[in-house]
Amino acid sequence: MYNNTPNPNSSKKRYFVFSIITVFIIIVAIIIIILLKTNHDSTYSAKLRFFVRPSDATVLLDGEPIDISSGLVHVTPGDHSVAIIRAGFFPEGEEFTIKEGETRDFDYALSPFSEEAKKLAENFEY
Repeated sequence: MYNNTPNPNSSKKRYFVFSIITVFIIIVAIIIIILLKTNHDSTYSAKLRFFVRPSDATVLLDGEPIDISSGLVHVTPGDHSVAIIRAGFFPEGEEFTIKEGETRDFDYALSPFSEEAKKLAENFEY
């Protein structure tokens, strides 16, 4: 004959297993967050801030175009190069070394090299 009486031990077992799984998931999530934060902080522990005119000039960091619209650019400490280019303007740039935890500002106002570019620059809002 089949016994329909609930077994109080089986509900305690389910609760115990559920609790263990929940704690395990929370611990794994905390470890992942710590690893991601540690990796990000150690990889990019220096910052660059750019003020570039004309504002549509291209900024190259170590030869690669970068987006400066967010205000700060996170980089690894060490030696880097920066170049600012735009058609009709003399390019500018420099090589630099940045230390861990340092924030460095770059302020560039490109000079036009033709009368046509100069006229465009005069009418351009910075």
